[in-house]
Amino acid sequence: MTFIILVSYWHVARQWVKMRVHFPVAAHSARRETGAQTPQFYKDQFSLRRYTDRFLHHASSTRILEHKRASSAYPPYVGLCRGGGEGETLSAPVFNKDDWLTDKANLGVPFPNASGTVSIDQQGASCHAETVYRQIFFTMPAVLGYWNIRGLAQPIRLMLAYAGEEVEEKRYQMGPAPEFNKDEWLTDKAKLGVPFPNIPYYKDGDTIIVQSRAIMMHLARKHNLYGSTESERIRADVLASQLGDNLMGFVRVCLSTRMFKADFKAKKEEFLKGLPDTLKSYSDFLGDNPWCAGKSITYADFGLYELLDWFRRFEPGCLDKLPNLVAFCNNFEALPAMKKYMSSAQFLKDPILNPFADWGV
Repeated sequence: MTFIILVSYWHVARQWVKMRVHFPVAAHSARRETGAQTPQFYKDQFSLRRYTDRFLHHASSTRILEHKRASSAYPPYVGLCRGGGEGETLSAPVFNKDDWLTDKANLGVPFPNASGTVSIDQQGASCHAETVYRQIFFTMPAVLGYWNIRGLAQPIRLMLAYAGEEVEEKRYQMGPAPEFNKDEWLTDKAKLGVPFPNIPYYKDGDTIIVQSRAIMMHLARKHNLYGSTESERIRADVLASQLGDNLMGFVRVCLSTRMFKADFKAKKEEFLKGLPDTLKSYSDFLGDNPWCAGKSITYADFGLYELLDWFRRFEPGCLDKLPNLVAFCNNFEALPAMKKYMSSAQFLKDPILNPFADWGV
């Protein structure tokens, strides 16, 4: 029993020494190695929570600092704030109370705290060591689940790439012909835990969204892609609804044989007769605007690009007489984020539809 007590005291003493000596030095080293861009660390002279201890331990490697800053996920300012008193002698630079009070006045949170940690990013500020630690080390990327095809998920993928949101994709595979079983998806479907389990689905923490339109509208609100005025939002919603109608009509043509027991060639000819009028409607709607809602890109533009790309693959040259649609596609592909994404291994050029379709496989 005496031995166990001694070991326990030794462990506590060791942690106290690490808290008082090692971590301030680690913070100072991180500052020195990464330069002026490195977040500032303020030493709490009374206590550092275990979450903050672990945070400083990780931060001392600087690799996490650089990675998080490069991905815009790491807050540009993190401080361990003084708990009170002044002038403690440490091996790392110590900032007096005035330094903290200056920052405190500009922090912009309801309860500015001087005994935990403070994190400020583009979305706002938060206090307390545990909160910040969890934000930095336990934030998992969202998950997007869909078939390993472009289909209904491609506009969502484009939006995520444009917004720079990190996402983990779950791309389901169908079984071989002639059954084309969906067992891989059906296994996850039973575990999804939402009233209307379907794909695509988007899972971000406890938030699970199904239906492609609902996902896109959520991402539009999240990433400021829903227009800045009511007029822009109306135009985006109108176009998105129209795109859904035309997309479903086109998919019915492409699934003629298996799903509708119809002749694909006959359905294709019928569709092509009406395609020029459909495209002209989009051209008239776009007009001289660079994007569907006006000068700012919205979620509907991602759907419009995808549908136009399908059409020009289905009937090459169909856009040639509509220069504003050609310019729209070129401008979309020239966006830096789109250019980067479309040249990456994550971009899915084919297949467009599932393997039992008459076209786009």
